[in-house]
Formats: sequence, C-alpha cells, structure tokens
Amino acid sequence: MATLRRLLLPAAFLLIMAGCTTPVQYEYNSAPYGFWHTFAWQAPEHIKVNNPIVDSGILATRVENAVVATLSNHGYRRVDEAENADFVVTYHTAVQNHMESSGPSFGITYGVGWWSYPFSTVIVSQPTYQVHEADLILDVINAETGKLVWRGWLTSSLSRNNYSQAAVNEAVARIFSKFPPPPKL
Repeated sequence: MATLRRLLLPAAFLLIMAGCTTPVQYEYNSAPYGFWHTFAWQAPEHIKVNNPIVDSGILATRVENAVVATLSNHGYRRVDEAENADFVVTYHTAVQNHMESSGPSFGITYGVGWWSYPFSTVIVSQPTYQVHEADLILDVINAETGKLVWRGWLTSSLSRNNYSQAAVNEAVARIFSKFPPPPKL
C-alpha cells in the first residue's frame, strides 16, 4: 500500500502540473512536409523588444541550440546554407502585459469614533496586479518558395527562469511536437 501511495502521489502531481501548462498553438499552410529532410537556421531580424530578457544574443543562442537539437532528434539534418535546405527555421518573441485580479476581498472594521458612538465599515476591494507574459514563436519557411508555411508558439510567464537552456529546450520541444502538421484534407 505504501508503494502504491509513493507512486500515485508523484503521478497525481504531474497530472495537475500538466493541466497548468499552456497549450502549444500553431497554424500552417500546405507544404511538402513529408519530403523534407534538411533545415537551415536563420538568425532572427533584430526587433527592439522592451524587455532585455527576450531580446538578447544569449536567448538567441539558446533557441538555436534547442531548435537544432530538437529537429535533429526528429530526424532532420542541419545544413549551413538555406539554398541547400528544404526549410528554414527562425524565431521571434513577443511580450504582453495585462492586468489580472485575484478576486474580491472583504474586510469588516468596528470601532468607536471620536463622537463616542460605535461604527462598523465593510470594505470591498478588487486587488489587481500586472502580469507579464512572453511568447516564443518558431517559424518554418519553405526554402524553395521563401514563404512562411508553419508557425508554432508557446506563452508563459515572463521570468528569467523560463529562459534557461533547459527551459528553452523544453519549450522548443513542446512547440515542435506539433511539427510537421497533419495533412490538410
């Protein structure tokens, strides 16, 4: 019984945590995905982002390493020149800030005022806080046509912990779990 409990508790925790993760989003057009075997990496165009966590050469290197490792594990081979590749991969980031609320909070006070009469007050407030989220967006471009054919992205809270090499590896692997896409009917 104790062994069963030791196995079920971590499994239940993992299921709960899996339910908390954001889903991978993706969109695509038709392309000869099934015939592709080689890819090239294209450094992203430098777009000024207001947050240095997502706009750095360090993150660019981590994403490139993760993309190369993930696609290599899926059987694709990296080539140095885009002209020799079946598809090209690049990435982008986006940051959103929005306000969220933790719900209403209530408070009751009671006291005696300077006029010697008792009083009570009910305080209702709705505390809000700013949430910072970032998207990691991976683009797949058909090397033959130069057209974007697949885009996948993942949104997570913005923190330095999400941009370690291990976290980037996990995010890229999750995004590319949707690549290649199923054939359009």
